[in-house]
Amino acid sequence: MSKFCLITGGTGFIGQRLASAIHEKIKILSLTEQPDYNTVVCNLGRDTIPSNALIDVESVFHLAGFAHDSRDANKVLNLYRRVNVDATVELAN
Repeated sequence: MSKFCLITGGTGFIGQRLASAIHEKIKILSLTEQPDYNTVVCNLGRDTIPSNALIDVESVFHLAGFAHDSRDANKVLNLYRRVNVDATVELAN
């Protein structure tokens, strides 16, 4: 049975480089389908992580995060918490 590495944030600055370095046997958790990778489509700010995301996954590189938003902090606090805290806990569970 094949084992995969799952990369959240695989289309971000660090995630792209990691995905290139270990191109074989990876899954990308991304907002959109990534044609070069086995992709699990999920918006961590809105969606529940699909149950099939971790099938055959041996390692997880959790690089997704919400940062660098210039809007009023009070307006993005819920999104920040959902992506950076709640999605991390959900993924760990």
